[in-house]
Amino acid sequence: FIRSQTEADGIISTRPHLIRRGRELGMLTVLRVFAIDSKAVSNLGKEAGIGMPDLIEVLPGTIYKVIARLSRELPVPLIAGGLLADKADVTAALSAGALCISASDPELWDL
Repeated sequence: FIRSQTEADGIISTRPHLIRRGRELGMLTVLRVFAIDSKAVSNLGKEAGIGMPDLIEVLPGTIYKVIARLSRELPVPLIAGGLLADKADVTAALSAGALCISASDPELWDL
């Protein structure tokens, strides 16, 4: 539906099967992952392998040690999202290895 009825170039989803379908349709795909515990983080490579996305968004974006580890271990770039409050958070996430950040606060968009 998104591909045929909208002008969207891609999808963001927490569901690997939707990511897989988006890739089949030639869309940009972002797998959104909530790093709630170490098991969720360690399973990430297995889940992503089912339908490897173009990017993986790790939330919250303020977990810099996890972002650093995942950016070394995973074969796709990471987006840091969630709970980013200021320039220091953005800088720390990028320094940890995130390609970019996602934020709902317009004050962070032009940093």
